[in-house]
Parts: sequence; C-alpha cells; structure tokens
Amino acid sequence: MSTSQIFDDWSTYEKVVAGDYMHHCDFFDVLMDEIAARLSRPLAIIDIGCGDARPILPLLERFEIKRYVGIDQSQVALDRAHKALIRLSISYELQSGSMLGGLRNMAAEFDLAIASYSLHHLESCDKQATITECRRLLRPDALLAVIDVFLEEGESRPAYFERWQKNARETFASLKQGELEALLEHVHDCDIPETVSSYREFGIAAGFATVEPIREDRERLNKLVMFC
Repeated sequence: MSTSQIFDDWSTYEKVVAGDYMHHCDFFDVLMDEIAARLSRPLAIIDIGCGDARPILPLLERFEIKRYVGIDQSQVALDRAHKALIRLSISYELQSGSMLGGLRNMAAEFDLAIASYSLHHLESCDKQATITECRRLLRPDALLAVIDVFLEEGESRPAYFERWQKNARETFASLKQGELEALLEHVHDCDIPETVSSYREFGIAAGFATVEPIREDRERLNKLVMFC
C-alpha cells in the first residue's frame, strides 16, 4: 500500500481511529467538557479535515447543533461521513477540497472550529493562514480546538519521528505489516508537527487572546490545544 492510498482507501486510518491509538476518544471527551463549560447555545461547527466524522459523532449527539460543516480532501472519507451524519437529526454540509480553500470561501459565523489531526500536514505559513481564517469565521467568544501531534519544545522532526515510530510499532496492533509500514512512510514524509509555542504564536497573530494545551497523551505525542 502506498502512502497516497492511506487516505484514498481510508481503511488504515479507520483502524487507527477504531483502536484509539492516537487517543481520539479521550481528547473528544475532554473537548466536550470544555464546550459544556464555555458555550451554552446551539452550536454552529466547522470541522477542518473532518475525515469520516467518526470521532466527532458523540459531540454532535450530546449538544444541540445548529449547523455542522465538514471539509476534507478525501471523497472516500466524506462518503463515509455522509452515511454517519445522515442518521443524526442535524443540518450538515460536507465540502470536498483543501481546508484553507474551503475556509476562505466561507462567510458564516461559527461557534466552534475543530481541526483534528489535520494541521500537521501543512507548512507553517499555511497553518498560520488556516488559524487566521478560523478566527475570521468564529464569533468573538467562540472556540478553536486543535487535536494533533506536536513536537516537544526544542525537539527535531527526526527525533519526533523516532518516538512516533516506536510508539506505533508497539501499540498499533490491528494494522497489518504493510499497512503499518505505509503509515510510517507517510508520517516520515508528510508530517510537519510544531511545538505548542509555535501554535501559540500562530494563534496570537491570528487574533486569539489565549492558546493553551488542555490535555496531553501519555506518549507526549498528541495534544488538545484550545484557542479562544
């Protein structure tokens, strides 16, 4: 399996999510508690790099949803998202295309923006542009949640990859050998993680008042960072 097939086929990443190897469940549980504490109105949500929408389904079921918009480049993932979302009694829209392009074409105000394991594929300048577009689209008291892989402060990309690879080989038990090797190749070639400090700079430059990590996994690879 080539690296391009990972997201075209989607089955490998689906196994990663189903196994909770990157702690999607924990991060979304914490995010839901943050939303409950900070927002008390029906939510208009934009999901940046929504994939098949599987991780966000509990959130959409828990809160009153005014509108949900998901953006992703994988049509296979969007087709699966449609099958999941159509079962919910919410207004939703799925857009195929680049995250930044999709954001720039929007004008509506949102209460919550979520970027779950999507921004680490972008160069720093495009991360900054994406976060700036989120700030433009969000109401003044709204939230941006970034769930993603992060560098430790002062860590190099090669050192990060060695940690990621070691963790994946030890814990991604449901992946076949070929699937795991293709995933590792993808991470090595395509991941561009940043430190929390860099994201804080992106957020402040975009107009957010605070950018704070809320939860970190035990491997110190993945974090939930809130922008408000």
